[in-house]
Amino acid sequence: MRLDMSLVLEQKQQLILTPALKLSLDILQDNSMELKERIEAEVLENPLLEVRETGSPRREFTSYSPWDLVEDRPSLTEHLLSQVSLLEVSDRERGLVERLIEYVNRKGYLVEEYLLDHYFSRFSEDEMEKGMWILQHLRPAGIGARNLSECLVLQLRDQGHDTSVAVDIAMENLDDVAAHRLDKLSKKFDVELSVIEEAIVLIQSLDPKPGLAYHKVERQNHLVADILVEKKDGKLTLSLNERVYPDVQVSPYYSGLSLDELDDKSKVYISDKRKRAQLFLDAIAQRRKTIIAVMQSILDFQRDFFYEGDRGMIPLNLLDVAEVVDCHESTISRAINGKFLLFENQLHPLSYFFPSAVGGEGGRSFSSLQVKSLIEELVEKEDKQKPYSDETLSKKLEEHGMIVARRTVAKYREEMGILSSLLRKNFRDG
Repeated sequence: MRLDMSLVLEQKQQLILTPALKLSLDILQDNSMELKERIEAEVLENPLLEVRETGSPRREFTSYSPWDLVEDRPSLTEHLLSQVSLLEVSDRERGLVERLIEYVNRKGYLVEEYLLDHYFSRFSEDEMEKGMWILQHLRPAGIGARNLSECLVLQLRDQGHDTSVAVDIAMENLDDVAAHRLDKLSKKFDVELSVIEEAIVLIQSLDPKPGLAYHKVERQNHLVADILVEKKDGKLTLSLNERVYPDVQVSPYYSGLSLDELDDKSKVYISDKRKRAQLFLDAIAQRRKTIIAVMQSILDFQRDFFYEGDRGMIPLNLLDVAEVVDCHESTISRAINGKFLLFENQLHPLSYFFPSAVGGEGGRSFSSLQVKSLIEELVEKEDKQKPYSDETLSKKLEEHGMIVARRTVAKYREEMGILSSLLRKNFRDG
């Protein structure tokens, strides 16, 4: 066997993260509170940086409360956080659960936007499962569920019905209940029809929206808006909530200091710290520029949302915004990661503005939020004695140009915590 050796030249592109680029990307991914902590740490580390004096307490570390911009918020988050503070868990586990709580909506459900938060990438699958377990065992029962079925099962198990027929029905057979296939369920579980009916009565006694019990008009003390959108005289304006973190600058003393006046060791030290300070300030400025550009693009795409609510939300993906802002999708992902927008006293994660597409007549597409909003409206206006089945809802949606299969209607209905038609019939209001 003959062995030949040869030299081959090969060209390939490779992105090398310089310290400056890495710092810029890390700061872009920070939400406002994370940036505040980063700035405080950097000021302590670098003597050339100082907090800019403005004559106002709005940028001081201790005197400004960022919650001033978030009033009349529901107290569910505060209620959950108070329980977590009493648990005997590690700081890492506590941080994980507290972050998950940020994605629990007012109905008590864990919204799928949490899957897009890069913060959770630092945790293993086992850690995520434990964090989810902790969240779902907070009060009230059913909190942190990812869909209606899980919400009902959590409540049934909390009441001690772990092995009951009701749990089996809630876990995998709500479609049969929705289709009134009670005989099928009776045969499947080998029980009398009366047992199935009793199970349904038990399920009807549960709360499909457990978080609403805590939806009070109170100030809440955890979430912070990163972007503020206001509507004045019919016009929208946006701004960064820069009041959360201090305004820093290079100390005038050090910026005007001549290196010629220093010994060699001091020259190297001051020069290094000066370069680091400038990189840090440049990264913060770039973060502001990028987030404003990204948010302005989102505002342009989703303008109707700010006038019509979810019914005005169109399908949108990261690539759409990336093409407008002229940057990579990963940059858009970092810019929206873990950040919240405040509009008319309601906080929304930026990922909320990227709903998936649903097909419609004539090639037209609708967002999943538009479809869900219409489903919710139809259910609210239905005859409570003759509630719409999923099949009927599908046909009603088609009348509005939305082509949505019955199974998809059922999926969306469960995600919104809306019971099936049979369970809604004669069900208590709320």
